[in-house]
Amino acid sequence: MEQATGRKNFFTVQVMARLAVLGTIAFLLTFLETAPIFSSFLKLDPSDIPAVFATLLYGPIGGVVVQLMKAVMDSFKSSTVGIGQMANFIAGSAYAIPLGLVYRKMPRFAGFWIGGVIGTVCMVVMACLANYVLVPLYGMKITMELVLWTLAPFNLLKATLITVVSGILYVPMLPVLRRARGAHGK
Repeated sequence: MEQATGRKNFFTVQVMARLAVLGTIAFLLTFLETAPIFSSFLKLDPSDIPAVFATLLYGPIGGVVVQLMKAVMDSFKSSTVGIGQMANFIAGSAYAIPLGLVYRKMPRFAGFWIGGVIGTVCMVVMACLANYVLVPLYGMKITMELVLWTLAPFNLLKATLITVVSGILYVPMLPVLRRARGAHGK
């Protein structure tokens, strides 16, 4: 069904089913955590990668939906009372939104890399802000020194790895992206 803008409706059963699958994969990937990095509560996992491909397929909303699904499911297995998941959702969404906006204008490999770099910067900034505001709600003290010397480098490493790994997977995923772009008029 066409909307007034001439674009196809985003909320089709097919799109929602694909986002649900990507969200579930993202949640399952949270179980593949590394040992703590920089601090006892900072662990890397590949769970943002399905959100990257949701963003490339369905734009920023697709990436944010997958990030939200992952955060909700992950909150049931976490001891952070949802605070860690909320910070992760904010940071992941801050990555997905600029990536999706740039890729929508430049649906090529260069657009992916430009969006990934901008998304990396946005993720680092928003992760630091989100943690600075949310971590005290968990009962932990947070200092600007911790933000600048621990959270910022960790999130820079995390976002860089997300971009590089997704970039490596981009070429094998290109036929899927092209088919989806043709099917959705992008």
